[in-house]
Amino acid sequence: MANFLISTLLSHYPDPESLINNLCWPSSSRPEIEEIEALTVLIKQLSNKSQEERFICKVKSVIWDQCMPLLKMISSAEDGGKDLLSSVCGLFAVCVSTCQADDVPEQVSHGLLQVLMTRDDGNNETGRLDVDVAIEVTAVLLSSISYDGDIISRTLSCTLCCVKDLSDSIVSKIIVRIWFTILKSCHKEAESEVLHQIWEDLLSWYQRDRTESVSARVLLCLTALSDHLYSPETSQDRPDPRRSLRFFRAIQAGLTHKDSVTRKRALYLLTRCVALAEIKKEHVFTSVEPHTDEILFRWMPEQQQLLREFWEDFALVLETLEENQIHVIRPVLNRIDVLVETTATDIQGGLFSPSWLLCVYQRMFHSENKAVMKEGVNHLLELKALRRSAFALAFSQFVIGPLMDVLAESALYHRAPQQNIRDCPELGVKLQIFMVNFFSSLPEENRGSVLLQLIQRLGSRQWCAVPLLFLSQALSCLSPCPLLGSDGLHAF
Repeated sequence: MANFLISTLLSHYPDPESLINNLCWPSSSRPEIEEIEALTVLIKQLSNKSQEERFICKVKSVIWDQCMPLLKMISSAEDGGKDLLSSVCGLFAVCVSTCQADDVPEQVSHGLLQVLMTRDDGNNETGRLDVDVAIEVTAVLLSSISYDGDIISRTLSCTLCCVKDLSDSIVSKIIVRIWFTILKSCHKEAESEVLHQIWEDLLSWYQRDRTESVSARVLLCLTALSDHLYSPETSQDRPDPRRSLRFFRAIQAGLTHKDSVTRKRALYLLTRCVALAEIKKEHVFTSVEPHTDEILFRWMPEQQQLLREFWEDFALVLETLEENQIHVIRPVLNRIDVLVETTATDIQGGLFSPSWLLCVYQRMFHSENKAVMKEGVNHLLELKALRRSAFALAFSQFVIGPLMDVLAESALYHRAPQQNIRDCPELGVKLQIFMVNFFSSLPEENRGSVLLQLIQRLGSRQWCAVPLLFLSQALSCLSPCPLLGSDGLHAF
């Protein structure tokens, strides 16, 4: 109907520009949606017939005199002004598409990116665009013009800075509206380059700053991009999560994160990675970085059954630990035993890194439920696999760090109801047996350094009397031998 009316008007107006003038509204006023839509239809029809300079100049004036003032008005409106946003963006898209041969897209993009770079997360001042509107208009701009590498490069650089500072809700809008629009508008080679730029920036950020807030934000972004990252398509520039050591380190940080949503994102990314490896049926492993020979993920098609079962059990255990109730968790402890045995058996083969088991135990140690925490500690102290030399050495830093930290919890040392007052608590007894078995299982050349680090750890924090007593008793059970030098005496 609107098209018919506009065609009728055009037949009576020999000068289309005068018709545009008649349909425009004053910059300071707020038009009805119908007025905006009528102007949109008119410019769209005229753009198919005319590309004269006078007409282009008129359309540019609509962008600066009608669209931009109205977008600022919507930004500061508190009475439902954002209902107009869709109609204004429709008009803006038609105008920008008409003027894209000029420098208008460049000028508009510059202004929009300046708004995003202000980091003004929700403070709507009169006379300026807010972040939400700037994101929406940026997405409309990118989808309305032909592929422009300069604009896309600047937009990516700007938004990659923004995702490090703005709120989760704003970051999600940037990803969905801007990054997805860029990826959709790119040809395959450019899409791979864009993904590579995002991938490198996020993982480099995590490598520089491994705080909980950074790991949570990186995993949010990667989860949103997962359909692109786990595409079966292969190219030299396209990121391959299966081969990235930095990616799996971020995953492991996410699996032990205090925020449950971040933990679920990390597990989701891991299971998608396993699924992709199974589909592609390629020999693949994480790249080796300088100063480490650590391989966190490996896939071998001939070991597919073993690998699939391991990662399915791993995912089941972590999903169950989210329940946080001991009667739900106890039935899956046998799955942890399977994971441990599989890893210990393969300790020299490199299929399974022991660091994944540490994620399971650390998740239990950090449980809000003290019963789950105690169950995790007991399970680790009773691990028969730690009597194997290579496995004990692989676990040594975890024993020195997270295990010592959780053993500082006095509630773990409560006596069982059937025990007498002077009896040693069950955990105290298990701790004595564990220390003897653990140190006797370590390679002889590593025992002194591990013991020294453990004692230094004891001296690096404040301890309550109860855990310090039972840890001291456990260490006193070690066989007398000259493991410590002068450094050890200083540590004591």
